[in-house]
Amino acid sequence: MPFKHYHADGTLCYIEIRSVMIMKDILLEYNPKLIIELGTYLGGFVRYILDWRGTITNDEMFRPKIYTWDFVNMLSDDNRKIFREKGVIIVTEDLFDNSILLKYLLSLPVKKFLFVDNGCKEHELHLYSACLNPGDLMGIHDVGTEVILDRVKGPLAQFDEHPVSVKKLRHTKNDGGCYTRIYERKNWIGKSKPPEVI
Repeated sequence: MPFKHYHADGTLCYIEIRSVMIMKDILLEYNPKLIIELGTYLGGFVRYILDWRGTITNDEMFRPKIYTWDFVNMLSDDNRKIFREKGVIIVTEDLFDNSILLKYLLSLPVKKFLFVDNGCKEHELHLYSACLNPGDLMGIHDVGTEVILDRVKGPLAQFDEHPVSVKKLRHTKNDGGCYTRIYERKNWIGKSKPPEVI
């Protein structure tokens, strides 16, 4: 299975196509109100999300809001323009520090999906995953290459792997040896509730 492929509009996407299609099924069933992507890169995954969002409802008010963190500034002018026209919020903030905006968004009491696919995924999991609420979903790309599960046992202790992820994604290997996994935030355990966001 090829690691990279092209969206129908020609945008290069660095997520294996099988993983993209399985995430589509999970997200259409879950129907999040907020989708947050860490690592826009060329914009391939957001292009897919925009396609799916149109199948949920024609009413813009009820479509999920999309935020994408574009740290490396590789997004083409065309995609940047399309994203803005379609209401995608593009954030160019550095994620390696504590992002107050991101922590605030993750703590909102709405169903959300966080997709971790930036340059320092393990660090971002440690910083931000605990801010998700019980029932929220989190996707991680490059599990097995850039994300070694033994090194993120702490953050992932508060999550269960989504059943569809276990069944269909766990053994979906592409030529680069990368994996995508989807997790669901469990109920608050002990002192796991994140600190208040100012």
